[in-house]
Amino acid sequence: MSPETMSAPQAVVSEEERARVHRRTLTVVIASQVLGGAGLAAGIAVGALLAQDMLGSDGLSGLPTGLFTLGSALAAFLVGRSTRAFGRRRGWHRSPARRALQLAPLTATCRYCRKR
Repeated sequence: MSPETMSAPQAVVSEEERARVHRRTLTVVIASQVLGGAGLAAGIAVGALLAQDMLGSDGLSGLPTGLFTLGSALAAFLVGRSTRAFGRRRGWHRSPARRALQLAPLTATCRYCRKR
């Protein structure tokens, strides 16, 4: 038998089981989005407070938020290009390395502020 004619055995799942797994999956996804959003908001707020404390003025306290936004836009652009070039699955698998670019501007700012 050739690999083209062979097929994997199909699991028989009842409609109730499928609905239960679907509800559980949605619950996990929603909870992770809520917690991730709260963590992101807290991180941005702490970044602004740290900038204010490290720089000693309110003038540049928005710098971490702006740099985070810039890093997010750059990362989204790169992930989008990767996804277009390699497909959704391979594009997302390649994206963790590119997500590090999102933190690069903020890291550079913190290093600059420590030297002052």
